[in-house]
Amino acid sequence: MGNDKGISLNIGEKYLTNWEIYHALRELIANALDVVGNDPKKVKIYRDSKNRLCIKDEGNGIKPENFKLEESKSDNANRIGKFGVGLKDAIGVLKSRGKEIEIQTNLYKYEFKYNESAVGNVIHIHIKEHRINIKGTKIIISNIAAKDEELAKNEFIIYSRISPIFSNKFGDIIEEDEKSLYYNGVRICKIEGEYFKFSYNINGNINKIDDGLNRERRYVSRSICTKAIQNIINNSSEEVLEKFLDTLSYEDKGRSVELTWESCFIKVVNWGSQKRKLCLVTDHDIENHKEEYNQINRELDRVIIKITKKEKNIIINKCNVEVRNIFLVNISTYNESMRKWNFSEKEIYVLEKAKSLFKKYSEVDKELLENLVVIDKYGQSLDSDREKIIIRRNNLNTVGDAAVAILKQLNIINGSSQFEDYILTKYI
Repeated sequence: MGNDKGISLNIGEKYLTNWEIYHALRELIANALDVVGNDPKKVKIYRDSKNRLCIKDEGNGIKPENFKLEESKSDNANRIGKFGVGLKDAIGVLKSRGKEIEIQTNLYKYEFKYNESAVGNVIHIHIKEHRINIKGTKIIISNIAAKDEELAKNEFIIYSRISPIFSNKFGDIIEEDEKSLYYNGVRICKIEGEYFKFSYNINGNINKIDDGLNRERRYVSRSICTKAIQNIINNSSEEVLEKFLDTLSYEDKGRSVELTWESCFIKVVNWGSQKRKLCLVTDHDIENHKEEYNQINRELDRVIIKITKKEKNIIINKCNVEVRNIFLVNISTYNESMRKWNFSEKEIYVLEKAKSLFKKYSEVDKELLENLVVIDKYGQSLDSDREKIIIRRNNLNTVGDAAVAILKQLNIINGSSQFEDYILTKYI
């Protein structure tokens, strides 16, 4: 058998008592995947003739120095394991739960026993040099229940029954009943208390996530994963966007968390406006245009989606859509004259919204607002030659631009700047 060496791990009998057995098995599987570049074909998990659980990888084999209690580093961007101490943690937990562990490589055999010390019993590694025909590392653990083995495997996408519905370079989108976040294929948290449409696996080496993971690879803040998840969604397939569009039109659960993120909301609306006959309505729209709403509601091919006032503003100003095709709008007689000059629905909306900011002030002449004149870039009136508030058409790009243009005209007419603070504070 050769020479017998030893190393003390300085791990006592009560170690990481908050860990379950499957947490320790997860660490051993993660380490095995790490050393083979996350290639599941080079890792085998099986039972031997004595029903012991075996985890075997085709790496370079564990060496005695790997048991030093230091955090290891890796240049592998898809590395699953985070801490070099994961192996020692797993050994400490399994030994404290009465499990026997043996590790074999082609050069060494490692056995783990409790030895007495000044601070009580601590784990000591007995290292025996030998020569056997084995590639990589084989870890053998006795008395592991099938349930714990299954729980450990389910922490990994590649060993579970999970099949992503979409994958890209940023990660994977997964449909499952209990939603989770995965990082390079290993579960880092279950999503509880929030309505997510999907589970997500984030690929790559993301410092914020690495720094946010605790020793158990658990309890990572969902907020540090937000940007990475957005990248997956915003570069996803039509199948995924279709499912999100269905979620938008499904009221019982409300918005999924993903659709409260502006970039994802814009992506889904842009896609939906091209592929479906949408009607996006606010409660205010329905209340004030009941007849039109009831009429549209009878159209079988129309997808009606209720949105908030904030979402409507996002669509108006940031979505690449023809507003006239998706909003329930009752165009007034005033707006008919604007339509005559080929004003877009967005320009009409922007002007009406800007005017509404001033209508609540009794000091503002409402007739002046209603008779407002829009001129083109050359100064030609597009409607009337009567004396009115005059703004240029190029001020109708945003509500803020239009409001400031109206403000300047009101100041000229009334000789007052009483509305300036309100408008400038809100839009500048």
